[in-house]
This record gives sequence, C-alpha cells and structure tokens, in this order.
Amino acid sequence: MTASAPVSFWEYRQRLKRRLTEGPGARAAEPESPYDGAHPAALNPVSERLVQTIWAQGLFSPDGMRTVDGRALRVLEPGRWNGAAGPDFKGARLLLGPDTVDGDVEIHLIPADWLAHGHQRDLDYNRVVLHVVLNNPDGGADDPLHNGKRVPRLELEPFIFPDLETLRRSLSPDDYQYAQPEGLGRCHRLMAELPPAEIADFLDRAGDERLTAKMHRLAEQAQSAELEQVFHQAVMMTLGAGPGRTLYYLLARRTPLKELMDFARELEPSHWNLGIETLLVHVAGLAPAAGDLANAPGEARDRAAALARLWGRFAPYWRDRLIPPTRRWFQGIRPVNFPVRRLAGVALLLARAMRKGQMPLADLCDRIERAAPSLAEARPSRRRHPLIAELTDWFRVSGEGHFWGTHYSFTAKPSPRTMDLIGESTARTLVFNALLPAALLRARHEKNDRLEEAARRLYGLIPPLPPNHITQFMTRRLFGTAGPGAGLFTTERRQQALFQIFHHCCQAEERHCDACYYFRPE
Repeated sequence: MTASAPVSFWEYRQRLKRRLTEGPGARAAEPESPYDGAHPAALNPVSERLVQTIWAQGLFSPDGMRTVDGRALRVLEPGRWNGAAGPDFKGARLLLGPDTVDGDVEIHLIPADWLAHGHQRDLDYNRVVLHVVLNNPDGGADDPLHNGKRVPRLELEPFIFPDLETLRRSLSPDDYQYAQPEGLGRCHRLMAELPPAEIADFLDRAGDERLTAKMHRLAEQAQSAELEQVFHQAVMMTLGAGPGRTLYYLLARRTPLKELMDFARELEPSHWNLGIETLLVHVAGLAPAAGDLANAPGEARDRAAALARLWGRFAPYWRDRLIPPTRRWFQGIRPVNFPVRRLAGVALLLARAMRKGQMPLADLCDRIERAAPSLAEARPSRRRHPLIAELTDWFRVSGEGHFWGTHYSFTAKPSPRTMDLIGESTARTLVFNALLPAALLRARHEKNDRLEEAARRLYGLIPPLPPNHITQFMTRRLFGTAGPGAGLFTTERRQQALFQIFHHCCQAEERHCDACYYFRPE
C-alpha cells in the first residue's frame, strides 16, 4: 500500500486488516463501498444502540406508558448507561403501578434476545426491574431471572415520541451515547509503525467516505421531498443538540420551506422574517401563554403580541401541525442556544434568501460552483479559503438591533451584551454538516461534475471544528496522547475520519476492541 495510491477508504480498510492479521506482505480482494447501489434506508437501520439512546434521552411520551401486563409506568430516572458487562442501565428508578422500584434496565430490539443472550442464567441480571423491547412479537409479558423471579416487559415503540421513523432519520450514530474508557486500541501498534503520509492518506479516504455517508442520509429524505426541503431539514437538524435535534427535524417537516415562504409573502417585505418566526415559534409549541408574560419585560410582551397577531392570521391553516410543548427543546443547551433564538435566526436567513429571489440551496451551490477555479489548486492552510468565509457569513446572523440579540426567552431579563442569533462557530458547522452533503446530493441529482468536484475540494479545506467525545476517544485509541498521527488533524475532513473509523471499523464499540473489524474472522 502506498500513500499515493488512489484507493477508497474501504480498500484501505481491507488492506490494513491484512497487514494487522497476516503481515505487511499480505494482499486481499478490495471490497467496494457498501454505499454503491445500496438503498439509503439500509445504511441507517434501527439498532439496539438507537433504542438505548431513546431510553436514555427520554424520547417517549411521559404519560400513558404501560407495561405489557397492563401496569402504569413512569420513568423517574432512566439509570446510568453501563459501559461494562451487565444490564444496559444501572440504578434506574421507576414508578411501576403504585410502587416505586429501583434497579437495572435491559434493552433489546425483540424479547427473544433475553434468552439468546443467556440473561436468565446470569446473576448480574437479578437486579433488572424492567426489560424494554422495541417490539413484542411473541406477546409475552415478562422474562425469567436467575433467582426465579420474573421481570416485566415494556414494548417501547407505541410510546416513542414523535415516532420511531422520525428518530431514525433525525438521529445519526454520532448522537448516540458512548462510554469514555481510557487506553489504546489494537490498531495503535500499526499506526505507530506507518509513515505519517500513509496515515494521512487513510484519514482522507475515511473522511471522504464520511461525507458520502452524510449525503446518503439526505438521499433517503429526498425520496419524499425536494432537495431545497431536504436542505431546510438538514439546517434545522444541525441547529439542534441531543433530544432537540429530533424536534428541529420534526418542525422542519411540519413547516415546509416553500409554505413558509409563501405565507411570509402575504406580508410586507419588511415583515417577512417576523412572519416566518411566528410560524416556526408557534408550530414548535414555544409561543408563551398570556399568563407567562405577567412579569416579562415590556419589549418581550410587545414581541409576543406582534407574533400573536400574525399567528391569528395564519393559525387556521397551521394549527393542526403544532408540536406539543416539551422541555426537550432546552435539554443540555446553554441559554444562548435556546430554540426561540435559533428559530428567529432561521427566519432572518430565509427572509434574506427571499429578498435575493433565490432558494437557499440553489444560491449556495451557485457560489460553490463559481469558486471551482480557485478551489482547484487550493491546499489546506491556516488562512481560510475566501469561499469558506463567504459561506460562513451566509449562515451567520447578527443579533445587532434585534429583540433576540439581547434576550434568551420571552420571560428572562435582557442580557447586557448583544449575542448573535447564529454565531460564526455554528455557521461553520452548518456549512460542513448541512450544506456540503446537500451540495453533493444536488450535484449527483443534476449529474453536475463541476459542482461535485468543487464541493469535495472545499470539504478538504475546512479547518477542524470543535472536537467531541468520539473524536477525542478515537484519537486516543489510535494514536495515544503523542502518537505520529495526533498532529495530522489539520482539517475537518480528517477529523471526520475518526467518526467513520469508529462506526465502520470499531463497530461503534467503545468498551473494548473485541468487535474490531480487523480481528473478526471473514
């Protein structure tokens, strides 16, 4: 294997496997990418990890839940996600019928996995107080423990909010929770021996495959929506975090881009952004009730009144789309990222696009394609390419002179400083995670090689975005704290490679290397 060989991530993966297991001289058949010709839905199936994430984040209706045997259930504490052997969640607290019970929770896709995994013979499972299954095809109500008792089942899918398909589409594997163990992986020895140029090439190929995977996630949505709408959904999802990500996706589905713009055009151009904000805030279930504003600042009451007046005009068409009020919008985020501020930023972005007379994705793709000559010879450097700055500015929304520039909510006291509605860091994330996959999908739909080449070149120029738990963990697993690869992450393309390797080589296994692709038999 040479650093200059024009091979794919999947070819590299197979070659590295042979190198690890059979020595550097071994050769192997090189598989094609699994994305070639695959139905997009097959690329993001429902996994046990997804169901575990739904349980951990409480992505189900809090009221009306019942176990299969008919007992009312309320989750007081879902438990601590267990990164070691034993039940999936330790220390849960549940209200089961009239009783409060403390113990562990085990998660499966189907109840047959309880016996298949031998939990009925394992002492570690005697503290399990609930067996959560996605579906319950055999109709059973409980399962045996080693101590002779039986644990009740909960069939989760009927209670998932908003629904399993929406969560499957809106949550990527990166949103799932993972443990944070220390230690090096089995690949560390090989990475320490490989030349830095060879590691860099492998990371670039893995990063490219990561972009392709993101494009295919959008391609699945494009089966039932136009590309501009898919881009609208991608932007909204990128603005969300944790449980809120799904709510942003659901809101984008219930407020289609073209309908937002059509309703806004019923107003004067100076009020387009206010009209879009009205629709987004009300459909999201984030508009304040009259009683909430009694002690609110005067400017907040004025803002709420302006939105309410417009909502009275629009409500007959939109009121059947409302998302029930939920605190999930606010889980795990700082006040500066509160959803009312983000939605006001989206409203301003769309109003800008309307004034330019061009749909957002079309405008941005035109900019990328026009910059193709300057991208052809560009190389990553500390100085950002002018196109990166231009696209970042497109998404950035200043809070200067705007109500939400100094407010976190309708009821909180105003901030003494002005805050962007969409800041530069978020704008760069939108370019990378929403625009580039959508631009690549548009290029494929239009068979536009120039746009695809420009988008891929731009992808390789974007500086690293802030790291997260997966990138930090995988850097440590592969390179330790001072390995030869640790200094190679000069672009986000290479940082994205760590996600790709984690999900497709490590089998998303954070606890140990037993599931490692390279050491599994063929």
